[in-house]
Amino acid sequence: MFTIRSVLAGVLLTAMLPFSAVDAYAGKSAKVKVKYDKFKDTTTVESPSHKWPLGRLALNGGGAMSFEYTCPGQTTDCDPPGVTLTFTRRGIGWLMMHDEKSITFLVDGRRIAADNVTWDGTVGEDDVVEWFIGSLTVGDFRTIISGQDVEVRIGTGSFTRRFSAKELDDWREFGSAIGGNK
Repeated sequence: MFTIRSVLAGVLLTAMLPFSAVDAYAGKSAKVKVKYDKFKDTTTVESPSHKWPLGRLALNGGGAMSFEYTCPGQTTDCDPPGVTLTFTRRGIGWLMMHDEKSITFLVDGRRIAADNVTWDGTVGEDDVVEWFIGSLTVGDFRTIISGQDVEVRIGTGSFTRRFSAKELDDWREFGSAIGGNK
């Protein structure tokens, strides 16, 4: 018998079949994921996803944030129009569905808001998975990863986080390939 979770896993696996790794980034990082889609002729570069414990608000791992950008062709070195960020929450019940669709960073005292923030979600076997997806300019992303004291608030404040040095270092490594780190 099929469950929603097994069907979704099959759909995700099937969707990943046209992708293959790009050798241009191989060896630079085991943390940064690079996928080339030969049908679209685009390369997607994804940062490590850091998990956040969310205490009473979540079950099965809490939340996580990751970043990605896409280049035309089979390369990781391009000037993308922006960086997409995704905050994922897994837990019991819908907590973000009716929340304000916003992602705001506080970087060394300066506020940076993500643009075009949307919500999506799905029902699993024992829980729900929700996403807030937004976009940043490359300049705003570089400001975030170059900060020393970086916090983020998702929605109206149910989810806030001060990034660790490890998270920032991983995202700096990811950002180093954008536009040749110009």
